[in-house]
Amino acid sequence: MTVEQRLEQLEKRSKRLTVALTMMAMAAITIQLSACGNEFEAQDDDEECPFIYTAADCATEALAKGLRIGGEGYDFEGDYGTKGCYAYDSGTYEGIAFFGTGGDPADMEAEAQTAKGKYRVTGPC
Repeated sequence: MTVEQRLEQLEKRSKRLTVALTMMAMAAITIQLSACGNEFEAQDDDEECPFIYTAADCATEALAKGLRIGGEGYDFEGDYGTKGCYAYDSGTYEGIAFFGTGGDPADMEAEAQTAKGKYRVTGPC
């Protein structure tokens, strides 16, 4: 077997593994969405849930709540007007979470602009 043939064989195997891993990830997300009821509702104001201060924690919690990570042409993480972890419960970005960088803890704890359908994604209560 030539080097080229072996490389081609390894590339095919790599593609099959990538497809298999992608399918497994999609199945896991589908199971998670089913467990969450696929609801994108803002949390009650009465609940005392911890705020999220890192993009990694935001992504983890957003996925656990059945939200998508970034979308509609916008990256998940960026220098957005709203700092910290937030998502939308209505409009174009409904069901999508974002993390605004550059803020201090007070910025990340400030109420999201609910008039625009935004709400804070918080840690588990």
